[in-house]
Amino acid sequence: MLRTLCARAARFVLPAALALGAGCAQTADRSATAGARPIVQLAMVTSGTDDDAFGRSAAAVLVPIKARTGADYTVVQTGNADGHDALLKTVLTDYDEIFAIGPEFAPAIARTARDFPKRWFAIVGAEVNEPNVSSATFRETDGAWLAGAYAGIRTEKNVVAIAAPPGTQDLIAAFRRGVAQANPHAAVRTGAAGDAAQLAAAGADVVFVADSTAELGANPPHATLIGVGYGDAPAAPPWSARVTFLPGPAVTRIAEEVVSRKPRSGTLELGARDGAVVLRLASGERPYAARAAKLVPELSTGISP
Repeated sequence: MLRTLCARAARFVLPAALALGAGCAQTADRSATAGARPIVQLAMVTSGTDDDAFGRSAAAVLVPIKARTGADYTVVQTGNADGHDALLKTVLTDYDEIFAIGPEFAPAIARTARDFPKRWFAIVGAEVNEPNVSSATFRETDGAWLAGAYAGIRTEKNVVAIAAPPGTQDLIAAFRRGVAQANPHAAVRTGAAGDAAQLAAAGADVVFVADSTAELGANPPHATLIGVGYGDAPAAPPWSARVTFLPGPAVTRIAEEVVSRKPRSGTLELGARDGAVVLRLASGERPYAARAAKLVPELSTGISP
């Protein structure tokens, strides 16, 4: 998952940004009254790739933030993985705070924060331990629990499975807890991230693939598959559902602290109760949503359209 990317090998892996060239494209909303400086000016930096659902959903929350606070903002998109330091320093000339969306920006945020100790920075999807940086990560185990609870309800054979990367025992344990709460009679099998087909062939009719980079092959396994998604990425075949990480709640909370001139360093970890970790269902799965919420009330707030 996201919080592991900056510390060790990825678990629920966020795909790396794709290089788009050395330049960056900017879209700015500078509609404040002429001659008047807004309360605060925010710059959001995202990877700018076509599949950057994480960045898109983070940028979307800037509109209501401006409406509530009057803060001005710009969104800067870049695919140049080698030029983040220079980009951040350029953006600082016009904007008060930089939000970086995605773990690929963590090294540059750390270096730039040390170079500009009187300016404020924020990053969503990674942890940067600097006194002038607000970090936000996700409670990964909430996602595994949501997947387990839904798997327990969805199974017809009472056999479910989780295919997870190495070093993810806490995710496996959370998945087991979710299954047990929803369906105490269901057996849980485990395998490596690429073992979804084998787990299905061995009898599991619901498989949670806890790694967004895992290959399913040309012929996905004949099972209900739960995957991992980011931002506004929908659940679509072969996925029946996706554990989805939403950056909006983190951006909103940190931005409001900055606008009130009370930013805080440290790491904010958000989960299902914060609306930052949800289970998104494909259209064909919607009939199961009401049943899931009835059997496991916690799923009523965890399932998102």
